[in-house]
Amino acid sequence: MRKANGWIQAYQILKKITGLKVWKPSEIPQHLCYGTNPRVGDIVIVADSAWSVTMNKPKRNFKGGTHGYDIHNTDVHAIFYASGPAFRQNYIHPTFQNIHIYPLLAHLLGVFPASTDGDLKQVTDMLKPQP
Repeated sequence: MRKANGWIQAYQILKKITGLKVWKPSEIPQHLCYGTNPRVGDIVIVADSAWSVTMNKPKRNFKGGTHGYDIHNTDVHAIFYASGPAFRQNYIHPTFQNIHIYPLLAHLLGVFPASTDGDLKQVTDMLKPQP
């Protein structure tokens, strides 16, 4: 939304809608990691887990998926299963961000990972102790 000041009216209307969180760039929570990216629009909208935001009329029997939810909303967290000789058995790991899977896989494959925001230390406790 980049029309003159039309976003102000849109912002005021959207703030009243149940199931949405709406922010101006200066209000965006830090944990969403939007920073100061110039591609961030005048309004940022995040739907609650039972909602979805679309620009088109919703289909009656929508069977697809969507993304863009708040990472702190546990309703939309992924499930991670791991099995094999490197992993502890019957272990339940606390919730973690998917960005930590890449360094885990690089470690298991014995390759040097490219630089990312992932951190192997966040997931090493799911691995069997090294002798």
